[in-house]
Amino acid sequence: MSEDFSAQKIVSTVLKEIKNLGVESQILISSFRAEYLSLLKKISPEIAIAFLEDTHHHDNLVQYLKNLGADAYHINKKLLSQDLIDSLNSAGISVGVYVVNDKQEQKKLFAMGVNTIFTNL
Repeated sequence: MSEDFSAQKIVSTVLKEIKNLGVESQILISSFRAEYLSLLKKISPEIAIAFLEDTHHHDNLVQYLKNLGADAYHINKKLLSQDLIDSLNSAGISVGVYVVNDKQEQKKLFAMGVNTIFTNL
């Protein structure tokens, strides 16, 4: 038995469920897989997307994210800097940071301009 795990199949399956629930305007899809996000945005531009990154930033990051149609950039807190936050916010791209469990650190990040915090609490 062969299963189809192509980007087209995965994205169409996810979109079908989102549309069945009628939550297109209430959802943001976040993924490490740029090809999924790009395809999703082409098919359903009304759905917000975020690119996830754990290890490094792409060259010309803001342009890379704009080319994807990303509404947000979700990154490991180890990659965060004030310059990055300022650059992304200036470009209209929301910044999400993971994983931040300490409440004081969360407050500091929000004060720096981070828009979203992912936590285990």
